[in-house]
Amino acid sequence: MPEFFPTVYGNREAKRLFGDACLGGTLSHAYLLEGPAGSGKKTFARAVAAALVCEKRGQADKLPCGVCNRCRRVFEENAPDVKTLRATGATLGVDVIRGMREDMYLSPTEPGPKVYLIPDAHKMTPQAQNALLKVLEEPPTELVVFLLTERAEALLTTVRSRVMLIRMELFSPDEEELFLEKNAAAKRMKEKDPDAFRALLEGSGGCLGTVLDRLEGKRADAYAKKRKEVADAVAGALRTRSFSSLLSLVRALPAKRQEQADELALYLAALRDLILLSRTPECSLSFYTDREAARALALDFGTQNLLKIYDLFVRASDTLAANGNVALTSLTLASELERLR
Repeated sequence: MPEFFPTVYGNREAKRLFGDACLGGTLSHAYLLEGPAGSGKKTFARAVAAALVCEKRGQADKLPCGVCNRCRRVFEENAPDVKTLRATGATLGVDVIRGMREDMYLSPTEPGPKVYLIPDAHKMTPQAQNALLKVLEEPPTELVVFLLTERAEALLTTVRSRVMLIRMELFSPDEEELFLEKNAAAKRMKEKDPDAFRALLEGSGGCLGTVLDRLEGKRADAYAKKRKEVADAVAGALRTRSFSSLLSLVRALPAKRQEQADELALYLAALRDLILLSRTPECSLSFYTDREAARALALDFGTQNLLKIYDLFVRASDTLAANGNVALTSLTLASELERLR
């Protein structure tokens, strides 16, 4: 028996399920992969796509082998029969799905099925989901569709009932650290600032993709810069009791939905740490690395006041997750914070 999907960490049961199905030719026509951003949904779906077209399927000690021409093209995202449909805005409209649906009924260019990945499937409008439903009800013989989403409940019940739901495995900080043992950037960070490294793991939400994004490169630099801005704003607001620095940054929240959601997540992580520290000095931190300074700030401001602010940020984050208006979300949050002054 080959090793199934070596590029995918953990997810043992899901790998066994898909590996057996790929070898036995019993793969379903549609799957819904659910998990937070960075949980490996796209990595998993692309690995399965490679396994379906792998030239050495059933012959190599790994599935997919990862080295044959077809595998390489899948992982390089230039395979003719493996296509990714991305939303360019806040929603994914019906015309895009109809165009994809027409393409689905064309014969594959190479041996094997046609595979379609739809990241952010929850962005499909109801009309788009209904257009896709026709394919899910009467699929072509050589087709596999992967719907990737952070929130399966955001999809229509009729769509969810016609696909198999797979939830991506989330990892503990210790499991993430084990995975990163041979990662050079992780080693450097752990040696230079072990507290910051642990906070990175604690703040990932169990998503290895998030950890890797924040370890090195432009994304890591951007994350570090934004994290400092949030820390300074929170500290300034709590120390002065004026909220002016916090309000100014909230009013300048990014206009793009995902960027605003990411920034709100940083506020929530900082406030969560402070709430925990206001109650006990011994707790796992996901944002702060200077435990003593953060605890002093938390004790000075008080648990109840921190909880009030935290609730406002939770409400804003939930509004965005439910596809609420991005500009109105930040405006409402700023207005509600101002009432606390």
